Amino acid sequence: FYQGEANVTNSKLYERLLPAMVKDWRNDFENNFPFYYVQLAPFSYQNMGWNSNGIEVALQREAQYNAKANISNSGIVSTVDIGSEKTIHPPDKRTVAKRLAYMALYKTYAMNGFNGETPYYVSHIIEGDKAVITLENTGYGLHSRNEPFIGFEIAAEDKVFYPATVENVKGTNNKLMVFSEKVKKPVAIRYAFKNYQYGNLYNSYGIAALPFRTDSWYGVKKIWLNYFLTPQKQLSLLVLISFCRLPFRYKSLPVWHIYLWCGQSRQFSQLLILSSPDSDKDSG
Repeated sequence: FYQGEANVTNSKLYERLLPAMVKDWRNDFENNFPFYYVQLAPFSYQNMGWNSNGIEVALQREAQYNAKANISNSGIVSTVDIGSEKTIHPPDKRTVAKRLAYMALYKTYAMNGFNGETPYYVSHIIEGDKAVITLENTGYGLHSRNEPFIGFEIAAEDKVFYPATVENVKGTNNKLMVFSEKVKKPVAIRYAFKNYQYGNLYNSYGIAALPFRTDSWYGVKKIWLNYFLTPQKQLSLLVLISFCRLPFRYKSLPVWHIYLWCGQSRQFSQLLILSSPDSDKDSG
């Protein structure tokens, strides 16, 4: 299953919809068949009014990963190394197919000699000015194909992320040390957590690791509204019915409700908007 582009404006809902869809399919077929799916590939999403450095679609990939916890007999494939900044349909489909095949051979057909599961972040600790992260499904070790690790960022409490240097922790096959001379007291690490960000973290079998973040900072302001306010969406066909702040907060973030009428599709649209913590004052 390789879908999800149409859901990038509502990743939290997608996190619930994907398991519900799989459950419905399995009920219809009366079979708990394996479900293997692919995270969205890196792309700038300029057609949405976003850019490569935003995290709107990174949140969607995060939702895709989180959904796995509620889908039994499932697996997820990373695409952080094969995306295209200029097209939403990256040309390298063969690599995606191979990773899905490896997963099916390993998990469904019980082939031995390799681990077809995707590497993923498990935990981290802070040791002075460095962070040590632990991953699962690393095989005999982690590598970057004889190049410096790319795609890692690290931040202090000021929430400013800087490109990070990454090294394997000696004597281990599942740990990496992450640091930057610009961050003396790190509190958060991210890997390929942008709309478009190339990453080159692999396990010993050449399977790309999933993107991740250790923080829960949003840093996203009105991402759903932004989708409707791009020139490509023909503003003349949209009518704002209501815009108001709801009397509750989500994870301490203010929540706004928008009610729109789209003349082109002749449908009403309701949206929930989260504002970042530091944008509460100007959200109205």
